Formats: sequence, structure tokens, C-alpha cells
Amino acid sequence: MYHALGYSTIMYLQAMMTFEPQYIQQASNSNKIALDVCERYRRRHTWTESFTSWIWNPSYDNLTEVERHAELCYAECLFMRALLTFIQDENLVSFIRGALKIRSAYQSYKTCLDMVTHQPSSLQNSPQRKDFEGGVHLGIGGFNLMLSLLPAKIIKLLEWVGFSGDKFVGLDHLDQGCKDQNLRSPMCAMVLLAYHSVITYYLGNGEGDVIYAEEILQPHLKAFPKGAIFLYYAGRIKHVQGKLDEAVKSYNDSITVQSEWKQFHHICYWELMWCYTYKGDWARAYHYAGVLLRESRWSRTSYMYLKACFRVMARITNQEIAKEDDKGEKDTEEYLFRKLPEYKQRIAGKSIPFENSPSTKPTSIWNKTIAFFFLEWNLY
Repeated sequence: MYHALGYSTIMYLQAMMTFEPQYIQQASNSNKIALDVCERYRRRHTWTESFTSWIWNPSYDNLTEVERHAELCYAECLFMRALLTFIQDENLVSFIRGALKIRSAYQSYKTCLDMVTHQPSSLQNSPQRKDFEGGVHLGIGGFNLMLSLLPAKIIKLLEWVGFSGDKFVGLDHLDQGCKDQNLRSPMCAMVLLAYHSVITYYLGNGEGDVIYAEEILQPHLKAFPKGAIFLYYAGRIKHVQGKLDEAVKSYNDSITVQSEWKQFHHICYWELMWCYTYKGDWARAYHYAGVLLRESRWSRTSYMYLKACFRVMARITNQEIAKEDDKGEKDTEEYLFRKLPEYKQRIAGKSIPFENSPSTKPTSIWNKTIAFFFLEWNLY
């Protein structure tokens, strides 16, 4: 069961990093197999048990260890299945199907939380108790934290249909899951690191606790000195602290330690691009924007827009573009700006908001470049 979940998770991460149709299909197939395996070991409730659960709290004393973990693994697989549904088909029906799967996954997590809260004797004496509780902390904490980032009106609507979007509850669960030594401690740490060093800064709410993030990172960096993800977060923390040279080193280390997932390199290239932007090294920033434009499928409109802006800035500051980065006519400022609308993409039937502004019909190169100046100023 855990083998199926682990393989499905790896394929899911690959699909989310690449957005390649074949990887999305492979992830979907492996996820379906994992769901079938989990379903095979889940507890089969009779109609009487289902009915009485509406009246009083069900008893979990009779659950076996396998059935308990099957419920948890099922929730994790179903959540990944839902997110894959959003990117697999770009239409409203897929969006609704994905939302229903997310609700089912959340209900399974709540069932697991009930098991932890009421602590049946079988769970208290279980040698895998911490592993199970860690999974619950990851799921409930991740859900609460993720939903808390949505607008207040949407949160109220989601709470009405049974979701919970309390940021502090989410952070508390993730903190517990991170500090307890269990199977999912690294995952809890990654979510917390993402929130405190990446998400809060991109959302601009200024709530990230970098000192806390560094405390979380150090033991995991010590345990996994060649872990690409933790090296990336080490660079990200230095990045937001303004220690750009140290950040560049950590990002390059993250790139060097693994070569199987080129898509993870793109995340580091993105951060390196901004490091060189803050340093005013427009030629190097232009280089990484070009690499992303060639290799990454995430948002080619953004990459092309930034590449064009860096080209303008390099010209203004008399910085020479490397010969290998200059492809002639296709790398001119005018060409890059005018090709922007051709690379817009849609997810779940909707265009990506931050692609709309750069890809609108350009009035002049200077208007686009001035907009970039305002963007960079806000990032500072």
C-alpha cells in the first residue's frame, strides 16, 4: 500500500513539475492503482454503521492497523487525484469533479483526525502511531493552511460546505507533524518552509517567519545534506534575507546534486534569475530567462516578457549579452514583446491572471519596461 502511494506521489510530482501530457497520464494511471490498493484494505462500513455515525461518534476500536493506514493513504491519493484532474482536462466539468474529490479527501482526513482525537486503545499501543498521526497532521494542517490563503468570502462558503480554513490550526498541525519523528516529518517541514519562505512573499502578506523556517531547515539539511529540495529552501531563505551570493551558491548546489528531474532545476533557475535581477546583473538574468523559455512549460508568456525586459535593461546599462544567449532576430526586444500573446495558456479552463497583463497588445516597449520596473520595486 505504501509502495503504491510512494510511487504515485513521485509520478504526481513529476507531472506537476512538467505539465507534460504523458507524465500527467502516467501519474493518473499510477494514482488509480494506488487508490485501488487503498480501497482494497479500507474498512467496509455496513449501512447501520453509516446511519448511526450521523447520531453519535463512531467507535474505531475494532479497526486494524492496516485499515487505519489505508484510510489515511486513501485520503492522500484522492487529494493528488483531484489536483491531477484540474490540469488533465481544462473544462468546467473537470473542475467540479476535482472539487468533489477534494471534499472526499478532506472527509477522509477528518475521519483520521477523529481516530487521533479519540485515541482508541489499538492506536495508543500501536508502534506506528506516530507515523499515522504525522499523516493526519500533514493532511489537516495542509488543508487548513491552503484554504486560509483564499479570499475571506470563499473561505466562508467553503466552511459552509464542511471545510475548515484556519491558518493557525494548520500551522499548529504542521508544526506538530514536523517536530515528531515520523514518516511524514520531512513533508510537513517542506510545507512549512514553502509557506514561510516562498508563499507569503509571493502573496505579499509579509507573514513569513524566516527565523522559524531556518530552525526547521537545519536538522533536515543535516539529515539530507544532498537533498535538492532542502538545498533549494536554504537558498530561498538566504534569498529573502538579502544574502544573494549565499543564495546563488545554495541554488547551484541544489541543481548539481541531482540531474534526474530537470524540471526542479527550473525552479532554481527562476530564483537565480531574480537574484541576478536584484544584483543588477541583467545579462545573467537574461540568460536564465532564456533557459526557462526554452525548457519550461509553466508560463512561457512570463519568461518571454521578463527576457525582453532584461534585454532592454542590459542595453540601457551597457551590459553585453553572451553570444550563446543571442539568437539573432528572435532575441530582439520587439520580437519578444510582440510574440507574448501567442504563449498564453489556460488551467482548468481559465487563463492565468499574471499572464494577462504582459500579453495584452503592446502599446510600446517602454510601457512594458516601465511596468517591469514597478514589479521589481514591489519585490524589493
